[in-house]
Amino acid sequence: MESQPISVLCAALFLQLAGLLFTLLVDPYISKRHKRTMLLNVLLVTSLVIADLLGVEFEAKQMVFARIVGAVFQYSMRPVVIILFMQIIKEDRKPWLLAGINAAIFLTAFFSNIAFTITPDNHFLRGPLGYSSHVVSGILLIWYVCLAAQRYKSDRRAENLFPFAVVGSLVAAVALDSGFIRHYVIGFLIAAVVSACVFNYIWLHLQFVREHEEDLKAQQRIRTMMSQIRPHFIYNSLTAIRSYLDEPRKAEEALDHFASFLRGSIDVLDCTDCIPAARELETVNNYLYMEKERFGDKLTVVTDLEDSDFLLPPFTVQILAENAVRHGIRGTADGRGTLTIKIYRAKNAHIIEVRDDGRGFDTAILEQTQNGAEMQGHIGLKNLKERLALMCGGTFAVESEPGKGTLARVSIPCSAGSSKGGGAE
Repeated sequence: MESQPISVLCAALFLQLAGLLFTLLVDPYISKRHKRTMLLNVLLVTSLVIADLLGVEFEAKQMVFARIVGAVFQYSMRPVVIILFMQIIKEDRKPWLLAGINAAIFLTAFFSNIAFTITPDNHFLRGPLGYSSHVVSGILLIWYVCLAAQRYKSDRRAENLFPFAVVGSLVAAVALDSGFIRHYVIGFLIAAVVSACVFNYIWLHLQFVREHEEDLKAQQRIRTMMSQIRPHFIYNSLTAIRSYLDEPRKAEEALDHFASFLRGSIDVLDCTDCIPAARELETVNNYLYMEKERFGDKLTVVTDLEDSDFLLPPFTVQILAENAVRHGIRGTADGRGTLTIKIYRAKNAHIIEVRDDGRGFDTAILEQTQNGAEMQGHIGLKNLKERLALMCGGTFAVESEPGKGTLARVSIPCSAGSSKGGGAE
């Protein structure tokens, strides 16, 4: 009667592993690295289940050498299973050194009793280093918990608690195995390891779903921002051209700038990748030409462009320049002011500074916008900050004081890449 529940348990474990293996092979969503790691782990765990079953047969039939081979394999591979769990969180070669040392210790069983030996009368005797697999596995589990804690600290989401559930199930299984006399075929640890593989796969899929939802939200925010910017750009451009209708030569020149500006803007409206800074600056230059001609001596433009060999999200400088003109300088009593654009390279970042000496504003309004409140006159700044972080790891900050002007500063890491060979076409 005892063999029936054992057979059911074995069948259940193999069905789980077979189902997980098939799912991994056909799943198009998880990354290649994670798929490779999970496939290797499922195959390794399957071999450990088989080794556990064969070990009982070898013991019953007093096959001493076969028992040694099986024990060496099991004790050597158990830490490897934990390392493969760790690799799902972070790729690191250092844990493999511990697994290599552990395997070397147990390989000595073929010619020494330093790890273990099996006597001619079929008794298992643990040697002085016989617990090395337990010690190494314990160290790796603590390491795994530290990696999981770092992951959870940086991203406090419920699904990132899965690794802790994996560790908890493994520790509980070891405790249960230690508290029972081994009269069963499949140990609690093997069952827990199989379940841990399933847990890790579920965790990876939850991460994919979350990231996919965030990508959709980010794309929607970008589309919303573009729909706000497009009519505003066109309105300003047409206003500038209309002011020269009585002067055909100037109208033609303004129309050339407008055409270049419109072409540069429309080409990147649906672009979700970064573009070369030089390309962005060309569009900004056309925009400022039209604004300068429209407002005459009231608007002074100063540029100091030391650096332009980098990538940035579309409309980064355009939004800042437009806000500086429309809401900073044009918001003063006489509508006069100076717009300064400075771009330079700092130690590890490309810095863009857009300064105006206009009316300024209380920067607390920006904080209210981040909390969901609407900010009149500063449309697009929140989206700009989000796009910088999403597309190139950049940051955005504003310094302003009512009556004294505004300084907007963008910082883009040098690691985001140079404009040579990159950007949208």
